[in-house]
Amino acid sequence: MTLTEAREIISRQCSVWELCRNNFEALGRVERRELHDGDGKLITTLLHNPARIASSAAPPASERPCFLCEANRPAQQTAIYHGDYEILVNPFPIFPVHFTISHRSHIPQRITGHIKAMLEFSDIFPELTVFYNGPECGASAPDHHHFQAADFKVSHLIGNNAVAADDNRIEIASDDDNFIIGKFERLLSLLPSKEPEPMMNILASFLDDGRKCLTVFPRRRHRPSCFGKVIVSPASVEMAGFMVAPRREDFESISPEMAKVIIEEVSLTPLEIKNLCSQL
Repeated sequence: MTLTEAREIISRQCSVWELCRNNFEALGRVERRELHDGDGKLITTLLHNPARIASSAAPPASERPCFLCEANRPAQQTAIYHGDYEILVNPFPIFPVHFTISHRSHIPQRITGHIKAMLEFSDIFPELTVFYNGPECGASAPDHHHFQAADFKVSHLIGNNAVAADDNRIEIASDDDNFIIGKFERLLSLLPSKEPEPMMNILASFLDDGRKCLTVFPRRRHRPSCFGKVIVSPASVEMAGFMVAPRREDFESISPEMAKVIIEEVSLTPLEIKNLCSQL
């Protein structure tokens, strides 16, 4: 699917669904603020997007019907079927092209057994980033397995390597999906044990050299200690460098130091990341 085709799908959905149309139009009013450290390095880009409060402060799954199940979705929301999944326009977008890729069955949000499907959706959306939020790492529907896909880019560090790491992420790149799957399954077995699964955010996208790259952000906690005072709940987009602040007071008050602490608190330490990468 090309970017043009993706935009046409969103346009058709917006033409018949007022909530969706209003939220996509509101993206044009989203304010941005770049935060840099003392050396001028970009820490994150703050995005003031009030519509995202529905996801950032979503109620527990036990307190609401599953909004990804067909029976509970708005009548205006249409689906494109692909195997075991449905491609849906996300009515609470962060970016101008934003889809939810929902499993057709109501099964829990888990990555085990589904990483191959995630990589296949990268082939379907070669101009987008496909991402996965763990059930305790920002998934707004931890009760229903899904991916998302959106038009944003992560700054890759892998170069010509097959595996690389920095302070809070590990990247695996290849033109062979089986190589990526094998390395990822090895990484999954090494991550700190946690129920229902090791904590992580995952992104899949293409590099400029044509290889596919899986970026994994291992996590230690769901939310930073400041959550409540500040409504920022890190998920894949935040880990990738776009920090969504639904409330204006947070958008205006978050400093470079606070943004850095937010990401550090939810991530494994650089030493832990380095040790994991050395075992792949």
